[in-house]
Amino acid sequence: MTLITDRIEDLHRLLEHTGCEEGIVTLATVPDINPCQFERGACVRASFGGKTADFMTENPVRATTRISFMFGRALEKVEQRVAALAIINVVAGFLCISRTLHACTREKHAECLAGLTGRVSGQRVFIVGPVPPALKGRALIWADSVEEADIVLITGDGLAGKELSLEGKNVLFLGPSTAGLCAIGKHPHWCPFGTG
Repeated sequence: MTLITDRIEDLHRLLEHTGCEEGIVTLATVPDINPCQFERGACVRASFGGKTADFMTENPVRATTRISFMFGRALEKVEQRVAALAIINVVAGFLCISRTLHACTREKHAECLAGLTGRVSGQRVFIVGPVPPALKGRALIWADSVEEADIVLITGDGLAGKELSLEGKNVLFLGPSTAGLCAIGKHPHWCPFGTG
């Protein structure tokens, strides 16, 4: 998982000699939240240093662990990648690298969807991860593969799933679940109304 492990190494360098790398993170599932319209599944809420951040997934995990659990690990299981991405989100929020930790309110969904649709209009779109219900039936040009796409949209669960070769592709990560990784790696990210 080069993309995830590369960002974990970046985070490791940021935390080196701070003492935070041995900090305890709690991962819990939280029912009844208002999810991002581009995300599905259960909410894994990571808590660290008085901050919380969400990761929506079809593969929820619950754990209490140290940030350092993910350093130098292969993260071969989806659940390990989900845990790592949730931890990246909350630590990026704690370090004030990311301000997007939770989904926006439903009142912002229409404006957000219109903005995303405008941004990808006229391009062949491929989604890595489950197709969000908000995008089903939209007048977009859908590509059948990453190779055919002009732009690749990546959801949190898509990011936690199997890795695809995205070298040289125009990518855009969606929603608060991908915010921490994007903030650390300076990857293109769409979540204009996500909250801290």
